[in-house]
Amino acid sequence: MKKKKFADKSDWERVDAMKDKDIDDSEIPEIDEKFFKRASFRWGKESEIIEPSILIYFKKFGNDYKERINALLKAHIAATSKNRILSKGKA
Repeated sequence: MKKKKFADKSDWERVDAMKDKDIDDSEIPEIDEKFFKRASFRWGKESEIIEPSILIYFKKFGNDYKERINALLKAHIAATSKNRILSKGKA
């Protein structure tokens, strides 16, 4: 199902012209250490990040398809990057 597109009614020129001091952030709570202890990071569903045809291809080779995709991406980065800092479990 396609997502519906809505008309953007934002005044982006006005937003771009605003300075930080012009923004009312009085209702935004402070972010403290407690916030980061409870916070978690979540990517979207894998099908939103990786094209379905790629997932189908890798799933043919077994349930470890995520590990295979990650290994391939890491190998590509290592082969094409001057900064070879990728190691197991670290980005």
